[in-house]
Amino acid sequence: MPQLTEPANLPPAPFTGDRSVLADTTLRQAVRVTTGGHRIRLRFSHVHGDTPLPLTAVTVALPSDGQAGVCAIEPGSLWRVAFAGRDAATVPVGAQLVSDPLDFDVRAGSDLTVTACAALDPPGALDPLPDRRTGPDRLRPGGT
Repeated sequence: MPQLTEPANLPPAPFTGDRSVLADTTLRQAVRVTTGGHRIRLRFSHVHGDTPLPLTAVTVALPSDGQAGVCAIEPGSLWRVAFAGRDAATVPVGAQLVSDPLDFDVRAGSDLTVTACAALDPPGALDPLPDRRTGPDRLRPGGT
């Protein structure tokens, strides 16, 4: 059973419209790595969404000074993320999408900064981030 996003927890305008959520918006999210390694893959879940979720560009980087929740990233650490060799992909309704492997050295317990752009207008419900106490940074217009 999905955890529904309450109206008071939706992003403010201009990120939420009458018939859409996060239209033409870029999200920057801190991600904690549990297992270190030399390659990473990102998984985007849209298991509880009711419309396809377009990802027009995704990047991963190290946050500035290794601090989670900061907007700035370490210079030279930004990498584009691909899906089946392409920069853009669509996460189908009720599904998950996994990126191509990316050569990126990470230590267990470190933080990454993932930036995802949904430049198209995805109407309907998007998967919520349950129990997330620090929201993602929202940037306008779309782009990474």
